[in-house]
Amino acid sequence: NNSAFFQFSTSSNLHKSQTSDAQNTANRVDHLKLLLYDLNSAIAPKSSRLQAIYAVLEEFDHHERSYHDQELDVRADQILLQKLTYASSVDETSDEVGYLCHALEMVYRGSKG
Repeated sequence: NNSAFFQFSTSSNLHKSQTSDAQNTANRVDHLKLLLYDLNSAIAPKSSRLQAIYAVLEEFDHHERSYHDQELDVRADQILLQKLTYASSVDETSDEVGYLCHALEMVYRGSKG
């Protein structure tokens, strides 16, 4: 019966899609954790901090609310605030401060922000 096959096929494709979405989410969360670990570990020299900030800016520059929610779930805002506090204590007029503020703005585009 073609009807039964179609129902099985559609159900199977839906399951694959849901599994794929869950895997993509898990992969992105793992990637975020690595980026944030690198950012959190980057202390000196300033060039290593900037390199980690640029990577975060590139990842966070989108308008997918669910992605920003993932960023908030892994506490990106707290790590960025910690880095901002450090950077502003060194030189509050530096580009680094501006980049970190920009990254915070991006993270707070989520529905949880």
